[in-house]
Amino acid sequence: MRELFIKWLYLEAKNNNNWMLLVGDLGFGLVEKFKNDLPNQFFNAGIAEQNMASVAAGMASEGDKVFLYSIGNFPTFRCAEQIRNDICYHDLDVTIVCFGAGLGYGSLGYSHHAIEDLSFVRSMKNMSICSPCNIYQLSYSLSLMTNNFSPKYLRLSKNTLDDIEPISISDNACVFKSNEDSTILVLPIGNTLKEAFMIAGKFDGHSDIISINFWGIKYEKELVILLKKYKKVITIEDHLKTAGFGSYISEIIVFNALKIEIEIMGYEKDVVGMVGDEDNIRKLTNFAGCYGN
Repeated sequence: MRELFIKWLYLEAKNNNNWMLLVGDLGFGLVEKFKNDLPNQFFNAGIAEQNMASVAAGMASEGDKVFLYSIGNFPTFRCAEQIRNDICYHDLDVTIVCFGAGLGYGSLGYSHHAIEDLSFVRSMKNMSICSPCNIYQLSYSLSLMTNNFSPKYLRLSKNTLDDIEPISISDNACVFKSNEDSTILVLPIGNTLKEAFMIAGKFDGHSDIISINFWGIKYEKELVILLKKYKKVITIEDHLKTAGFGSYISEIIVFNALKIEIEIMGYEKDVVGMVGDEDNIRKLTNFAGCYGN
Protein backbone atom coordinates (compact mmCIF):
# COMPACT_ATOMS: atom_id res chain seq x y z
CA MET A 1 0.00 0.00 0.00
CA ARG A 2 2.70 2.50 0.88
CA GLU A 3 4.51 1.85 -2.41
CA LEU A 4 1.33 2.71 -4.30
CA PHE A 5 0.83 5.82 -2.19
CA ILE A 6 4.39 7.09 -2.67
CA LYS A 7 4.29 6.42 -6.42
CA TRP A 8 1.03 8.35 -6.75
CA LEU A 9 2.32 11.21 -4.61
CA TYR A 10 5.57 11.42 -6.58
CA LEU A 11 3.77 11.63 -9.93
CA GLU A 12 1.36 14.27 -8.66
CA ALA A 13 4.09 16.30 -6.98
CA LYS A 14 6.15 16.39 -10.18
CA ASN A 15 3.34 18.35 -11.80
CA ASN A 16 2.41 20.42 -8.74
CA ASN A 17 5.25 22.21 -6.97
CA ASN A 18 3.02 23.02 -3.99
CA TRP A 19 2.63 19.33 -3.05
CA MET A 20 4.86 18.61 -0.05
CA LEU A 21 5.97 15.44 1.75
CA LEU A 22 7.08 15.59 5.40
CA VAL A 23 8.56 12.56 7.15
CA GLY A 24 9.71 11.95 10.70
CA ASP A 25 13.15 10.47 10.02
CA LEU A 26 11.80 7.26 8.49
CA GLY A 27 10.62 5.77 5.24
CA PHE A 28 14.09 5.63 3.72
CA GLY A 29 14.29 3.03 1.00
CA LEU A 30 10.83 4.29 0.05
CA VAL A 31 11.15 8.07 -0.34
CA GLU A 32 14.63 8.48 -1.90
CA LYS A 33 13.33 9.08 -5.42
CA PHE A 34 10.94 11.74 -4.15
CA LYS A 35 13.69 13.31 -2.06
CA ASN A 36 16.30 13.28 -4.83
CA ASP A 37 14.07 14.43 -7.68
CA LEU A 38 11.97 16.93 -5.72
CA PRO A 39 14.28 18.23 -2.97
CA ASN A 40 12.31 21.45 -2.48
CA GLN A 41 9.14 19.48 -1.81
CA PHE A 42 10.58 17.03 0.72
CA PHE A 43 11.33 17.74 4.38
CA ASN A 44 12.65 15.44 7.09
CA ALA A 45 11.42 16.88 10.37
CA GLY A 46 13.37 14.38 12.47
CA ILE A 47 11.90 12.45 15.37
CA ALA A 48 9.62 15.37 16.22
CA GLU A 49 6.10 14.59 15.10
CA GLN A 50 4.55 17.47 17.05
CA ASN A 51 6.76 19.96 15.27
CA MET A 52 6.13 18.20 11.97
CA ALA A 53 2.36 18.60 12.33
CA SER A 54 2.70 22.31 13.10
CA VAL A 55 5.07 22.80 10.15
CA ALA A 56 2.56 21.00 7.92
CA ALA A 57 -0.18 23.34 9.14
CA GLY A 58 1.97 26.36 8.41
CA MET A 59 2.74 25.15 4.89
CA ALA A 60 -0.93 24.41 4.20
CA SER A 61 -1.95 27.84 5.45
CA GLU A 62 0.24 29.28 2.66
CA GLY A 63 -1.47 27.19 -0.02
CA ASP A 64 0.57 23.99 -0.05
CA LYS A 65 -0.98 20.52 -0.21
CA VAL A 66 0.88 18.69 2.54
CA PHE A 67 1.35 14.99 3.29
CA LEU A 68 2.67 14.05 6.73
CA TYR A 69 3.99 10.47 6.79
CA SER A 70 4.85 8.27 9.75
CA ILE A 71 4.17 4.75 11.06
CA GLY A 72 1.83 3.12 13.53
CA ASN A 73 0.74 5.28 16.41
CA PHE A 74 3.20 8.13 15.81
CA PRO A 75 1.41 10.46 13.34
CA THR A 76 -1.73 10.71 15.49
CA PHE A 77 -1.44 10.41 19.26
CA ARG A 78 2.07 11.83 19.48
CA CYS A 79 0.89 15.08 17.88
CA ALA A 80 -2.78 15.03 18.89
CA GLU A 81 -2.89 18.64 20.09
CA GLN A 82 -1.28 19.93 16.90
CA ILE A 83 -3.73 17.96 14.74
CA ARG A 84 -6.64 19.34 16.75
CA ASN A 85 -5.59 22.97 17.07
CA ASP A 86 -3.29 23.66 14.12
CA ILE A 87 -4.69 21.45 11.35
CA CYS A 88 -8.34 20.61 11.97
CA TYR A 89 -9.45 23.80 13.69
CA HIS A 90 -8.23 25.80 10.68
CA ASP A 91 -9.56 23.20 8.20
CA LEU A 92 -6.23 22.91 6.39
CA ASP A 93 -5.23 20.69 3.48
CA VAL A 94 -2.98 18.30 5.40
CA THR A 95 -3.12 14.54 4.88
CA ILE A 96 -1.86 12.57 7.86
CA VAL A 97 -0.55 9.26 6.54
CA CYS A 98 -0.14 6.26 8.83
CA PHE A 99 1.45 3.04 7.62
CA GLY A 100 1.18 -0.11 9.71
CA ALA A 101 -2.27 0.56 11.13
CA GLY A 102 -3.74 -1.80 13.68
CA LEU A 103 -1.12 -4.37 14.63
CA GLY A 104 0.93 -3.96 11.48
CA TYR A 105 3.99 -3.41 13.67
CA GLY A 106 2.83 -5.99 16.20
CA SER A 107 6.28 -7.43 16.89
CA LEU A 108 7.65 -4.00 17.90
CA GLY A 109 5.31 -3.73 20.85
CA TYR A 110 2.53 -1.51 22.14
CA SER A 111 4.37 1.77 21.43
CA HIS A 112 4.01 1.00 17.70
CA HIS A 113 0.42 -0.30 17.72
CA ALA A 114 -2.25 1.88 16.11
CA ILE A 115 -5.34 0.41 17.74
CA GLU A 116 -6.80 3.51 19.40
CA ASP A 117 -6.01 6.10 16.72
CA LEU A 118 -9.50 6.21 15.22
CA SER A 119 -11.04 7.07 18.59
CA PHE A 120 -9.23 10.40 18.49
CA VAL A 121 -9.19 11.19 14.78
CA ARG A 122 -12.88 10.48 14.19
CA SER A 123 -13.89 13.12 16.74
CA MET A 124 -12.41 15.92 14.62
CA LYS A 125 -15.15 17.90 12.86
CA ASN A 126 -13.34 18.59 9.59
CA MET A 127 -11.47 15.29 9.25
CA SER A 128 -11.99 12.84 6.38
CA ILE A 129 -10.87 9.32 7.27
CA CYS A 130 -9.75 6.82 4.63
CA SER A 131 -8.87 3.30 5.76
CA PRO A 132 -8.87 1.27 2.53
CA CYS A 133 -9.18 -2.51 2.50
CA ASN A 134 -6.80 -3.07 -0.41
CA ILE A 135 -4.88 -1.40 -3.22
CA TYR A 136 -7.91 -1.13 -5.52
CA GLN A 137 -9.81 0.91 -2.98
CA LEU A 138 -6.69 2.91 -2.12
CA SER A 139 -6.02 3.79 -5.75
CA TYR A 140 -9.53 5.15 -6.23
CA SER A 141 -9.49 7.01 -2.91
CA LEU A 142 -6.18 8.68 -3.78
CA SER A 143 -7.72 10.07 -6.95
CA LEU A 144 -10.41 11.73 -4.83
CA MET A 145 -7.85 13.34 -2.53
CA THR A 146 -6.60 15.65 -5.27
CA ASN A 147 -9.66 17.87 -4.94
CA ASN A 148 -10.19 17.37 -1.22
CA PHE A 149 -8.72 20.39 0.53
CA SER A 150 -9.68 19.59 4.14
CA PRO A 151 -7.75 17.56 6.75
CA LYS A 152 -7.50 13.87 5.89
CA TYR A 153 -6.31 10.77 7.71
CA LEU A 154 -5.01 8.08 5.35
CA ARG A 155 -4.69 4.91 7.40
CA LEU A 156 -2.73 2.22 5.56
CA SER A 157 -2.59 -1.37 6.77
CA LYS A 158 -0.05 -4.08 6.06
CA ASN A 159 -0.87 -7.49 4.56
CA THR A 160 -4.09 -6.43 2.83
CA LEU A 161 -6.04 -8.79 0.56
CA ASP A 162 -4.99 -7.34 -2.80
CA ASP A 163 -6.16 -10.18 -5.06
CA ILE A 164 -9.84 -9.29 -4.70
CA GLU A 165 -11.07 -6.57 -7.04
CA PRO A 166 -14.23 -4.68 -6.10
CA ILE A 167 -17.42 -5.31 -8.05
CA SER A 168 -17.93 -1.58 -8.29
CA ILE A 169 -16.50 1.57 -6.76
CA SER A 170 -17.84 5.09 -6.49
CA ASP A 171 -16.96 8.26 -4.64
CA ASN A 172 -18.83 6.97 -1.59
CA ALA A 173 -18.15 3.26 -1.39
CA CYS A 174 -16.26 0.22 -2.63
CA VAL A 175 -18.50 -2.82 -3.17
CA PHE A 176 -16.81 -6.21 -2.79
CA LYS A 177 -19.94 -8.39 -2.58
CA SER A 178 -23.54 -7.62 -3.50
CA ASN A 179 -26.84 -9.52 -3.71
CA GLU A 180 -30.24 -8.13 -4.63
CA ASP A 181 -32.01 -9.64 -1.63
CA SER A 182 -29.35 -8.85 0.99
CA THR A 183 -30.59 -7.73 4.39
CA ILE A 184 -27.20 -7.79 6.09
CA LEU A 185 -24.37 -5.34 5.43
CA VAL A 186 -20.76 -6.16 6.35
CA LEU A 187 -18.70 -2.96 6.64
CA PRO A 188 -14.93 -3.63 6.77
CA ILE A 189 -12.14 -1.09 7.01
CA GLY A 190 -8.39 -1.60 6.85
CA ASN A 191 -6.86 -5.05 6.90
CA THR A 192 -10.11 -6.94 7.54
CA LEU A 193 -11.33 -7.97 4.10
CA LYS A 194 -10.41 -11.62 4.66
CA GLU A 195 -12.48 -11.73 7.85
CA ALA A 196 -15.31 -9.79 6.16
CA PHE A 197 -15.70 -12.57 3.57
CA MET A 198 -15.54 -15.21 6.31
CA ILE A 199 -18.32 -13.44 8.19
CA ALA A 200 -20.46 -12.82 5.09
CA GLY A 201 -20.16 -16.50 4.17
CA LYS A 202 -22.24 -17.42 7.22
CA PHE A 203 -25.38 -15.77 5.78
CA ASP A 204 -26.02 -17.89 2.66
CA GLY A 205 -25.74 -15.10 0.12
CA HIS A 206 -27.94 -12.64 1.98
CA SER A 207 -25.16 -10.20 2.81
CA ASP A 208 -23.27 -7.42 1.08
CA ILE A 209 -19.68 -6.35 1.70
CA ILE A 210 -19.09 -2.64 1.25
CA SER A 211 -16.15 -0.55 2.44
CA ILE A 212 -16.60 3.20 2.86
CA ASN A 213 -13.99 5.29 1.04
CA PHE A 214 -14.20 8.34 3.31
CA TRP A 215 -15.95 8.69 6.62
CA GLY A 216 -16.10 10.98 9.61
CA ILE A 217 -18.48 13.46 11.21
CA LYS A 218 -19.24 15.28 7.96
CA TYR A 219 -20.19 12.09 6.06
CA GLU A 220 -23.04 10.98 8.33
CA LYS A 221 -25.91 11.94 6.01
CA GLU A 222 -24.53 9.88 3.13
CA LEU A 223 -24.12 6.88 5.41
CA VAL A 224 -27.71 7.10 6.66
CA ILE A 225 -28.86 6.58 3.07
CA LEU A 226 -26.69 3.45 2.77
CA LEU A 227 -27.48 1.96 6.17
CA LYS A 228 -31.27 2.27 6.04
CA LYS A 229 -31.41 -0.33 3.24
CA TYR A 230 -30.45 -3.10 5.69
CA LYS A 231 -31.84 -4.83 8.76
CA LYS A 232 -28.44 -5.66 10.26
CA VAL A 233 -24.99 -4.11 9.98
CA ILE A 234 -21.73 -5.81 10.98
CA THR A 235 -18.67 -3.60 11.24
CA ILE A 236 -15.14 -4.97 11.34
CA GLU A 237 -11.96 -3.01 11.97
CA ASP A 238 -8.26 -3.49 12.77
CA HIS A 239 -8.75 -1.30 15.85
CA LEU A 240 -10.16 -1.72 19.32
CA LYS A 241 -13.92 -2.27 19.29
CA THR A 242 -14.28 0.66 21.66
CA ALA A 243 -14.64 4.14 20.14
CA GLY A 244 -13.60 3.19 16.61
CA PHE A 245 -15.39 2.70 13.30
CA GLY A 246 -18.11 0.47 14.74
CA SER A 247 -18.86 3.02 17.43
CA TYR A 248 -19.10 5.69 14.73
CA ILE A 249 -21.64 3.62 12.79
CA SER A 250 -23.63 2.80 15.93
CA GLU A 251 -23.85 6.51 16.79
CA ILE A 252 -25.25 7.25 13.33
CA ILE A 253 -27.87 4.54 13.86
CA VAL A 254 -28.86 5.89 17.28
CA PHE A 255 -28.76 9.60 16.40
CA ASN A 256 -30.99 9.01 13.36
CA ALA A 257 -33.33 6.54 15.09
CA LEU A 258 -32.65 3.85 12.50
CA LYS A 259 -34.18 0.47 13.25
CA ILE A 260 -31.06 -1.50 12.46
CA GLU A 261 -29.29 -4.17 14.49
CA ILE A 262 -25.54 -3.62 14.73
CA GLU A 263 -22.68 -5.93 15.63
CA ILE A 264 -19.21 -4.46 16.15
CA MET A 265 -16.16 -6.62 15.49
CA GLY A 266 -12.58 -5.66 16.18
CA TYR A 267 -9.86 -6.16 18.76
CA GLU A 268 -10.91 -6.80 22.33
CA LYS A 269 -9.19 -4.80 25.08
CA ASP A 270 -7.08 -7.85 26.01
CA VAL A 271 -4.96 -7.26 22.89
CA VAL A 272 -3.43 -4.17 24.50
CA GLY A 273 0.18 -4.97 25.30
CA MET A 274 0.35 -8.17 23.28
CA VAL A 275 3.47 -8.53 21.11
CA GLY A 276 3.83 -10.64 18.00
CA ASP A 277 3.01 -11.10 14.34
CA GLU A 278 -0.35 -9.58 13.38
CA ASP A 279 -1.77 -12.79 11.92
CA ASN A 280 -0.69 -14.85 14.93
CA ILE A 281 -2.24 -12.40 17.37
CA ARG A 282 -5.48 -12.56 15.41
CA LYS A 283 -5.58 -16.33 15.64
CA LEU A 284 -4.60 -16.27 19.30
CA THR A 285 -7.37 -13.78 20.15
CA ASN A 286 -9.93 -15.24 17.72
CA PHE A 287 -10.22 -11.91 15.96
CA ALA A 288 -13.84 -11.15 14.94
CA GLY A 289 -14.81 -14.70 15.91
CA CYS A 290 -13.30 -16.04 12.70
CA TYR A 291 -10.66 -18.43 14.00
CA GLY A 292 -12.58 -20.73 16.30
CA ASN A 293 -10.40 -20.46 19.41
